[in-house]
Amino acid sequence: MLLLALGAAAPARAQSADSLTAKLERAITLFETGRRDQATSEFQQFIDIYNRRGGNLSSSELLSVAIAVTYLGTGDPQYYREAMRAYDRAIGADPANMEARVKPAELFLDKYNSGEAKRTIAAALARDGDYVPALVVEA
Repeated sequence: MLLLALGAAAPARAQSADSLTAKLERAITLFETGRRDQATSEFQQFIDIYNRRGGNLSSSELLSVAIAVTYLGTGDPQYYREAMRAYDRAIGADPANMEARVKPAELFLDKYNSGEAKRTIAAALARDGDYVPALVVEA
């Protein structure tokens, strides 16, 4: 009986992560097509999700939160610190989540902090030297 319950939890968790990913993609599309107010509203919802379920979010869900909060940083740079915390939590939840290791380096580059970007990418490449997105950011 316990195995059945555990088996049922895994698809629900995957569906939750997929749902957040779809929500993030929708918000990014709004942002990139100039509907910034709508996008900001969507991105703000990720903060609510984090505040409600922060301790129960998977690494991929935390990554979605971090990316959403990074977008909020375009309107208020204070959000960048919060995004970095979410990236750190995503890495803590799954140290093998390479995207969560590379995204902070991209943020550092966007904010003209090449030294920190270089250290962050070096750490990611030390974990997986063949991870293409990390190699692209390094270049």
